[in-house]
Amino acid sequence: MEAPRHFLEEELSKTPISRPKPTTDFKSQPLIFMLLDIDYSTTTNEKGEEIPVVRLYGITEQGNSVMILVNNFHPYFYASLPEGAPLLQ
Repeated sequence: MEAPRHFLEEELSKTPISRPKPTTDFKSQPLIFMLLDIDYSTTTNEKGEEIPVVRLYGITEQGNSVMILVNNFHPYFYASLPEGAPLLQ
């Protein structure tokens, strides 16, 4: 006896999901997209050093999914001290 399929799984199997082909040459045109999510990971460069990689996930107006890898970003932490607070050396 075959296991029952979930309704959504059955509906999705009826019509293939397709994305439109990119219509813009992103090497000569600016890439305009709506940012949906952002995260980061680390990778190892050719010198064996661990470096951060920021990943931007989004979608274009035409419906294309995009993921942008930002390799030269160096994360930092900014803290504002109250005026007159002593600075440690």
